[in-house]
Amino acid sequence: MKNNQKRMLKWMSCMVLLGAMVLSFGGCSASQGETKAADSKDGITVTDTMGREIAIEKPLEKIVTYNSGLTDVLVMFGAEGTVIGRGDSVPNPDPSVDVPTVGKWNEPNIEAIMELKPEAVFTYAANMTPENEQLLESAGIKCIYLELTDVSKATEEVTALGALFGNEEKAAEFVKFHDKYAELIEKKLKNVKEEDKASIYYEGYTDYKSVNKDAGGQALIAAAGGINIAAAETAKYPEISDEWVLERNPDAIVKLVSSTKKIMGFDLTDEAPVKAFFDTLIARPSWSNLAAVKDGKVILLSSDVGTTALGSIIGELYLAKTMYPEQFKDVDVNKVHQELQTTLYGDDLVGIFAYPTKK
Repeated sequence: MKNNQKRMLKWMSCMVLLGAMVLSFGGCSASQGETKAADSKDGITVTDTMGREIAIEKPLEKIVTYNSGLTDVLVMFGAEGTVIGRGDSVPNPDPSVDVPTVGKWNEPNIEAIMELKPEAVFTYAANMTPENEQLLESAGIKCIYLELTDVSKATEEVTALGALFGNEEKAAEFVKFHDKYAELIEKKLKNVKEEDKASIYYEGYTDYKSVNKDAGGQALIAAAGGINIAAAETAKYPEISDEWVLERNPDAIVKLVSSTKKIMGFDLTDEAPVKAFFDTLIARPSWSNLAAVKDGKVILLSSDVGTTALGSIIGELYLAKTMYPEQFKDVDVNKVHQELQTTLYGDDLVGIFAYPTKK
């Protein structure tokens, strides 16, 4: 059995960065290209998040990563040993090895990267200048933008990573699992008319900050069959007020909880602080008058299932069950999550990932 504490550090640390990217105005752009992967006798070719074609001769063995979201995928592949350099916010993939840091996720140390001589650097396009990219490429170092920030691209990007790291089989296991439950959601909601879809208020880690149709959270909402009440807002991450929410009176509410709060996620099992956080949320001024609060359709989601490529299908199921309890009354999402944990890592699921949860 894998060490839950070791994996928790990897998953929790990566959420710090992903949360900042998803909910800040200065975060990375959404996925722009359709991610693909193909093997041939001439090597491996993938199309990254930005629509760029990346070709390598053989699976990667030495990389630098500024992408914390890559960590849990590498652990799934058993490829954490490929990391020879990392951004300062990226968790050390193997505590027994001192993997050096080479700058911040938004300020890569190009000189330090070149000294390590990796085969590739995984980072975000918004934080790699054309000049720095050219320097690295000239030194034979690939810049790969598989950003893992858009949950609608989860299967495509994990498939591409499977090709790059020589573990197509494990990537395919994830895709099969993901698609199985995505199809389940679609099947259970097929008879829900557009006018009957549940409206939902989505709030990220920052209080009173939501997402419009162009932000990452929109994909999670849409996949779960919901209507985002902030979709038409001009700002990508609009700041709203109690009055704004009350006026729109959503059918459901979801609040993301960052791993930095250390109350939800892997190996965190004390419900008391989670309940206190939840009670504070629904006690906001006049929120007792909201339909979502009255009907018990308010849920907290940990970053592990709300913002990650591997965990997002679980977040979608939790949202779908919150918005459409009758359609999903026979779905125990915690059991599905355990199935995912077994599929990816072969061990037991321990932690709080949603609150409150209903059988």
